[in-house]
Amino acid sequence: MTSKQPSSNSRFAPYKYALDALAARTRTPLPSLILSFAILHELTAMIPLVGLFFSARALGIGERFIEAVGVPVGVGHKTDSDNPVLPSGLSSRFQGAGGREVP
Repeated sequence: MTSKQPSSNSRFAPYKYALDALAARTRTPLPSLILSFAILHELTAMIPLVGLFFSARALGIGERFIEAVGVPVGVGHKTDSDNPVLPSGLSSRFQGAGGREVP
């Protein structure tokens, strides 16, 4: 069994040539360039998402959206009696044995 070397006629040959030329021009190893690109790409993708999340959280956009949809604000929170507050349609789904609500 012999391993096949990609021919210069492969569809990725122009990309390989361009990347090799970039590595030669910058005198930087190709794996280092690829790793740098990957890190910068992920940072520029994640930082705006984190900023958007915390901005929306600070402005209360999530709570306003939930109120607009009509879900009661107390859903999933514990009340004074330590029983979860459930909308009337959901309380029957979460009943345990004997008809008791499961906390």
